[in-house]
Amino acid sequence: MKKIVLSSFFIFVILLGLIFIALSVSASDLKIAEQNGQYGFVDKKGHFVTKPIFESANDFHDGLAAVWQYGKWGFINTKGDFVVKPQYDQVGDFHDGLAYVVHQTEEKDSEFSYFIHSYVSYINKKGNTIIPFYEGGPYFYNYSSGLVAKQLGDSIYCSYIDKHGKTKLDKNYFEETGWINTIDAGCISFREGLLTVYKYTDNTYKKRISAFMNKKGEIVYSKIFDVPQNEIEGLPDFDSFSEGMAAFRVNWKYGFIDKNFKEVIPPIYDFAYEFENGLAKVEKNNKWFFIDKKGKFVKEYI
Repeated sequence: MKKIVLSSFFIFVILLGLIFIALSVSASDLKIAEQNGQYGFVDKKGHFVTKPIFESANDFHDGLAAVWQYGKWGFINTKGDFVVKPQYDQVGDFHDGLAYVVHQTEEKDSEFSYFIHSYVSYINKKGNTIIPFYEGGPYFYNYSSGLVAKQLGDSIYCSYIDKHGKTKLDKNYFEETGWINTIDAGCISFREGLLTVYKYTDNTYKKRISAFMNKKGEIVYSKIFDVPQNEIEGLPDFDSFSEGMAAFRVNWKYGFIDKNFKEVIPPIYDFAYEFENGLAKVEKNNKWFFIDKKGKFVKEYI
C-alpha cells in the first residue's frame, strides 16, 4: 500500500511540473505586437500574452521588458505585471541584471529654448537603485561584462565603472594613451570582457591601429589597417565580440575573427551584423542571407 501511495504522489508531482512548464512563458518566445495603436506581446502562435495597452515597448531582456505608459517608462514581466512602475523619461534594457534609467529636468535657456538635464542611474530587476544618479549624457549605455560606460558632456573619451559606481578605467587613461573608445561621440561598451579601441599611426590619418583591450586597460590584440579613402567618421576596424565572434573590415568588406583573433571568415561581405543564436546576417551583391560560424550559407533573409 505504501508503494502505491508513494508512486501516486510522485506521479502527482510530475504532473504538476508538466503543467507548470506548459503554463510558463519564456521571454524569448514573446514578440511585440500592435493592435489599434497600442502594444503588447504575443506568443509563437500570435496570441496576446500581455494585453496591448502600452504606448510603446521594447523586447524582453533578462526576463523583463521596458514599456511606455502614461508618458513614462517602466518594466513588466512575462505576465504583463509591472515590476518597476512607469516613472522614468528614458530607460535601457536589462543586461546582467542591471538597466539604466533616466530622469530629465528642463532649465530655461532663453525666452524660446530650454536646456535639458539628464540624470542617469542603474537599477536591478526589483527596481532598487544600484548605481546612484549622476548627470550624464548625451548617451546612456547598457551594463555589459561587469562594467558601464560613463560619459560626461560630449567628451571624446569615456570612463568605465563597475556596479558599485567605482571607476575601473578612467577617461584620462585613454586620453594619455591615445586609444579612442568612442564612435560618433558615443561610447563603445565592453562585450565579452573586451573593448574595441583604435588610434591613428600619424597625423595623416591614412593608417589606423585597431585593438582589443581587457578590463585592466591592457591591449591583448592589435592590427594595422589602411583607412578607406571615403571614410567620413573615425571608427575601429573591429566590431565587438558576440558569441565568440567579431566582425572586421578591410576597405569596407566584412569578415569575422574568433576569440583567438584568428580569421575564420574572410572579408568578402558588403555588410555584416553580429552573431545571434549561432547565425550572422550578411549582405553580398545586394542580397541578404544568414551564415554560420564557419561562413557557410544557412538561409536567405526575408
